[in-house]
Amino acid sequence: MTRDARRRPGRHLDFASHIVPRLSLVIWTGLLAVGGCRAADHGARVTAVEPPSALDSISITSDARLDTSRRLLGSFVGEGTNRAIHLLSSDTALIATLYRRYGEPLGRGESVWSRLQVLGRARLRPGNGRTGPRLEETLAGYAGGLTRVQPVSVILHGSSCGPLHARIEIIVGEAGGEGPSPVQGPVLGSFQTQPRSDLADGEIAARPATHTPGQEMIDSLTARTERAFDDAITRRLAPELLPLHAPSDRYLEVNTLADIDAADVVPFWDAAGQIRYVVALRVRRVTARADTLLLAGIMTWDSTGQGGQTVLRPTAMRLDQGQVAALGADWPPAYWRRLEAIAGFGSGSDYLWLEQVRPGQHTVLWGVLAPVSNTVVAAARVDEPCDGPEHASREGN
Repeated sequence: MTRDARRRPGRHLDFASHIVPRLSLVIWTGLLAVGGCRAADHGARVTAVEPPSALDSISITSDARLDTSRRLLGSFVGEGTNRAIHLLSSDTALIATLYRRYGEPLGRGESVWSRLQVLGRARLRPGNGRTGPRLEETLAGYAGGLTRVQPVSVILHGSSCGPLHARIEIIVGEAGGEGPSPVQGPVLGSFQTQPRSDLADGEIAARPATHTPGQEMIDSLTARTERAFDDAITRRLAPELLPLHAPSDRYLEVNTLADIDAADVVPFWDAAGQIRYVVALRVRRVTARADTLLLAGIMTWDSTGQGGQTVLRPTAMRLDQGQVAALGADWPPAYWRRLEAIAGFGSGSDYLWLEQVRPGQHTVLWGVLAPVSNTVVAAARVDEPCDGPEHASREGN
């Protein structure tokens, strides 16, 4: 049974239930990566490693660039469909560079952003660097492994709300006549400088399978994560809000569509070739003043349910009738969902693909994290285009 089939509708936040455009894509397919060598050197001496610092939230991140040979390089977050793979970036510097070099000439007093606002979108064809950006080597990691795919087009999307809502969409790996594309669900795409001679176009380097943990392990992982969150939040909350307790009607949904009282529990390969579990938690707590909070964060655990490490530091938000509000300046009003493991190119460890929701700002990001170092590999906005004069005046044109 696929992960899609296991998911059931659950409790949602009002904003989160409709804000994310699907781009006609389905996000829920699991992504697990191809690593390097999975065999650990059992004769090697084991040394203690300081865990990486936890993140407070994910911000737009890009290493994409046009090099001196006019090759488009870098990593892009995205997903695959029946027809093709769609990779995204919110890198405004790259958008401006690509349009100025390959778009129609700008008029007097015209900016890239005003032109894209009028056009809505501008389609660029991959070329030799003069006629279009060079996209020579595209690797895509997905649930079945790692594959090499051909670029099709680059689309620059404009917005009436200014540069912060613009994005790049790169379409690669278009399906042929034999059937749908095998690369479906969350994807990390990477444009490389050196071709991978060991993979032909469309060939798949399969990855070792992981297995969904049993119910006893899921219960243990979620309970340990909840206790860790409670301890961390309690140390930071004002004394008059304590103690916290779970609401009496709480039922924890696991790997479903729910936003509230929900957990994603996903196995992934670490750098030593061992299975770890990542848990994204979104749970309610009631304060001593009878206010309801939403606690959210992400932790990883080893295969025995021990050795917990924080990836995204637990935060707390006010929750009132499905609406989320910031608890204070020190508490990021964000939560994380749609957690999957994806391919970590050349690292020997899987990456984590996830979605970050900031309901108060009406923003949604797709992001890819390296759990070994807690660094953001790539992240892009995917929320709906804004409308209304207040957005345009706030962000500029």
